[in-house]
Amino acid sequence: MTAGIIGLVPRFRYLLVTPALLEALDEDEVAGVVAHEAGHVKHRHLWFYIIFFTGLFASAISLLYDAVSLAAIWGQMAHPETLARENAGSYAAFATSALTIVFVIIGFRFIFGAISRNFERQADLYSLQVMGSPLPIQSALLKISAHSGDLRDIPSWHHGSISERVAFLQEAFSQPDSAQAHEKKIRKIKNLLWAGLLTATTLAAAAKIPVVAGWLYFTATKTGIESYMSRNPDEAGPLMALGMLYYEDGQDEKGVGELYRAAEMDPQNPYVQNALAWVLAKSQNPAVKNCAEAVSHAEAACLILPLPSFLDTLAEAHWCAGETEEARKTIEIALEFAKNSGAEDEIPYLERQKERFSAENLP
Repeated sequence: MTAGIIGLVPRFRYLLVTPALLEALDEDEVAGVVAHEAGHVKHRHLWFYIIFFTGLFASAISLLYDAVSLAAIWGQMAHPETLARENAGSYAAFATSALTIVFVIIGFRFIFGAISRNFERQADLYSLQVMGSPLPIQSALLKISAHSGDLRDIPSWHHGSISERVAFLQEAFSQPDSAQAHEKKIRKIKNLLWAGLLTATTLAAAAKIPVVAGWLYFTATKTGIESYMSRNPDEAGPLMALGMLYYEDGQDEKGVGELYRAAEMDPQNPYVQNALAWVLAKSQNPAVKNCAEAVSHAEAACLILPLPSFLDTLAEAHWCAGETEEARKTIEIALEFAKNSGAEDEIPYLERQKERFSAENLP
């Protein structure tokens, strides 16, 4: 026993009334219900519902996904012992799904519910305005309640109780100022909805801009590394990670400073030596680039652990220093190591390096 409006476009908009409702109500009561449904159209409630769901919810969920992804990045850096890199994606996906479900339930139940109840009151006011009296819609509501098992005092999360709606209509009829106050309240709700939509869509769009996304990634990674370092101040690995982060962000001087600190802390760490050599050889900053030192640190890394990737760094250092023959010989050795050690995924890159070093011109 109900009635409703479907369709956003006037030409394809329909009023649906169940036969049971038509049988239960008299002509004036049906008119009051129709006026109520017309109030939804008059005040464009359907459009606001569409905006609320597709715009605000989509933007908010996009922001939620970005926030969880950044939290996962931070967690990988801050707590690598518990949040392994290979499992971080699964954790992030689970957290995103769980939080999205919670967000939708809370948003639908409380935010949409509050908006819907206030829109229903506005539609009731429109019925009062059209009919000139609250009696038709009040009587219709009470009959619907009686035919449905006397539901007048049972709360409805999206309509409110029938008793509340009947009392609201009576107050609006006897005290017109209360009706005006409700219309003012609706305007505030709509303004808040528009402001929320604008804010959420702006933030969601901004988070996808490469510069902003890069800054967010950098900040999450940096603060995560710093959190780990605060608990493990004697480890060189986090310093190396921080140095490479700065380097990849274009802050070469900061990056090489952290790498030098890491090398001083653990001079026998081949990964630290290799990272420092790479930055010294590849940096475009004259204050950082030092080809001779790059060769020295790369050689130290290879003496400890002659990985193909470390030999590639040594080749780059030789190339940087103008030692072309050494660069070519070293990349050949790196290729052989890759083939013999089963590091097949590195072979295509090393082949390209060999071709590059075969050119006559120096870098």
